[in-house]
Amino acid sequence: MLASDEVAACTTCGKVICDTHGGACDADGARHCVSHLAPLADRPGRKGCEPHRTTCHVDGVSYSTMGTRPCPVCGKPTCEGHRTACVHCARQVCTRDMDQAKCVTCRHLVEVADPADDLIQAALAANGGEPPRVKTWRTARDASGTVAELDLGWTRRLVFTLAHGELKPK
Repeated sequence: MLASDEVAACTTCGKVICDTHGGACDADGARHCVSHLAPLADRPGRKGCEPHRTTCHVDGVSYSTMGTRPCPVCGKPTCEGHRTACVHCARQVCTRDMDQAKCVTCRHLVEVADPADDLIQAALAANGGEPPRVKTWRTARDASGTVAELDLGWTRRLVFTLAHGELKPK
């Protein structure tokens, strides 16, 4: 038996809870029952409700909303511990989308005879404003945009990424 000042309603489901079976969300302080809270890996000792947490898709661990970022290849939230750099395009991608040292997107680059206009403009910008002397274009699309590899002859390559709807390469 508990007194009325020792219980409160769960913000999510309305169930009446005590301190033992509930807690406060770290982000907004609202009270929730234990089924709607999860411990936050990036904030030890704190918990977050569903709208104020995110889950790393690699291992299912919960983080604060700032604890994960979308993987550029698959678009799913990934924590810093499960991100690694692709040696080809230099993007930070999730470990699930890595195949040896290259990301899945870079592994699936295909030759393109007639690149899109936005890729040509991005290639100019990536080459310092000078038109690159391209022997072949290879491209691949993923959740964040397009990876382009331009063969400039010998062993020289120009690799850049272009986010969907943008003209400035990375």
